[in-house]
Amino acid sequence: MKRPLAAAAALALAGALGVAGRVSGRPDGDPAFAASASIRAQVRAAQCGSWRWLVKTLADDPAKQGQVKFSPQWSSVRKLAQLGSPDAPWNTAPDFPPPPAFARFGKVERQAVLLPVRLSKAKKEPDGDIHLIVSAPTDQTLELVVEFPALICTDTSPKKQQMDNARQKLLDACGPIISSTWKDLHHAKAYIGGVPFFDFGHGKGHPPNGAEIHPALGFSAASC
Repeated sequence: MKRPLAAAAALALAGALGVAGRVSGRPDGDPAFAASASIRAQVRAAQCGSWRWLVKTLADDPAKQGQVKFSPQWSSVRKLAQLGSPDAPWNTAPDFPPPPAFARFGKVERQAVLLPVRLSKAKKEPDGDIHLIVSAPTDQTLELVVEFPALICTDTSPKKQQMDNARQKLLDACGPIISSTWKDLHHAKAYIGGVPFFDFGHGKGHPPNGAEIHPALGFSAASC
């Protein structure tokens, strides 16, 4: 944190997380807009994720009503990976979860974080998310997943613009990520901001407690 460039990048990232996103007004009386919105809704239903999706994209009521703190706190891959695992029902993934039982979990999912990482690899998932695996800067065996949602899947979120900006900055630094095959990111240094989320541990990069960053709201790296 002593290097001026790193400090400046971290401060800029923190500022991006703390600024409230805006969703443009919707001209409901415009038939063309209504048709476009209908098409987008159909695409979202077919393509986007479903498991706690409102929580993952900050479109749930707590996120919209100011119950999530977006002014970030410093954290680390190690700290998130060592958090206590949530109890059922958060640690399982039934086919049809009742919404009230899977609300935002505790304080962890209500506080944005900022962390230094090394970029390991990334791929594009079927739902359009970019699935990024990062490691602790000094220990590549400590890994964490960071998710960058597809823009079309974040329409109802007040943080849509921050999610899109973070994803674009990842692509600007690392180049296209368009395949389900892993892309090596050469353990480049980066800073990532976002909101922690407990997933059910369904692939490479997840620590045993299922912690990840979903969604990413900020990204800073010189290159990959």
